[in-house]
Amino acid sequence: MAARKYRNRMESATHEIAAQLAGYAKRRHFSNVCYNDAEHAFCEGFPWFRLRQLIEEELNAHGMRCEIVGHTVTEEPLAADEHQ
Repeated sequence: MAARKYRNRMESATHEIAAQLAGYAKRRHFSNVCYNDAEHAFCEGFPWFRLRQLIEEELNAHGMRCEIVGHTVTEEPLAADEHQ
């Protein structure tokens, strides 16, 4: 139960972050966003893979290109909670 709540909060947060970033870029008439994914130490448990994925999807939906730079570790999304 607690794991599901945490995962839902993280999913909501990543969606909100991606939407805010894409909205800002759209208002500023950006054609390209360069996302540096190098630093994760300040929040090691954050779903960085999912955030990158959502940012790219949101920007593409608005007709903008997303360039991922910096050190990106290939990660897999968290597995679904087996006790749902």
